[in-house]
Amino acid sequence: MNIHSIRHVPFEGLGRIEDWALSRGHQLSSTAIYDGEVFPDLDKLDWLIIMGGPMGAYDKAEYPWIVEELKFIESAIQHGKTVVGICLGVQLLAEVLGSEVYKGDPGMEIGWSPVRLTSEGIQSPFLKDFPMTFSPLHWHGDTFDIPRGAKHLISGDLYSNQSFSYGEKVVGLQFHLEFCARCVDRLSRAVGEDLQPGPSVMSEQDIQARDDLFLASELLLQKFLDNVAEV
Repeated sequence: MNIHSIRHVPFEGLGRIEDWALSRGHQLSSTAIYDGEVFPDLDKLDWLIIMGGPMGAYDKAEYPWIVEELKFIESAIQHGKTVVGICLGVQLLAEVLGSEVYKGDPGMEIGWSPVRLTSEGIQSPFLKDFPMTFSPLHWHGDTFDIPRGAKHLISGDLYSNQSFSYGEKVVGLQFHLEFCARCVDRLSRAVGEDLQPGPSVMSEQDIQARDDLFLASELLLQKFLDNVAEV
């Protein structure tokens, strides 16, 4: 299987998704859109994974490549590709599917925070064998409305819309199951200004201290991607 990712910044890559893909014999390629790289022929890929980034889906004036990316994502969906969006990626998916993306009123959500499956999430094949509640790593300040015709899969206390699926091949996550400790270190070095003390912002030290939650997220990521492949 050929898995292609879109990267929006040099400091956010596939993380543990790469480990999963290589362990199962899949082929990986990517477009570093921030560096002017062009999108591949859709016929050459099976999956499209849209990664995160500090910009917003609405920042088209500052990042004009967002317009072309939205067109490419829409085309991938129309061609029946499996499409997975993470953080900014799920927000771009929401916009492609006709929903609004905007800054969240609660402000930044950074750190380990609990989420729970919705009634639709319990029934979703993408989340088969997931626990009812778990605590993934968050790093975002934007949110989105659930697109018309999509299923709302996961909810959180601070941000209600944490995941949705659309049809049988499109799914997005607001949080980061793919982050490892090194991923957090790179992100902290690049956008450390996000880590302003607040009720919903953990320090890097407190994030890095939770080896148990890094491991739990890694196991959930493997389960999630295996579920996507099975679907």
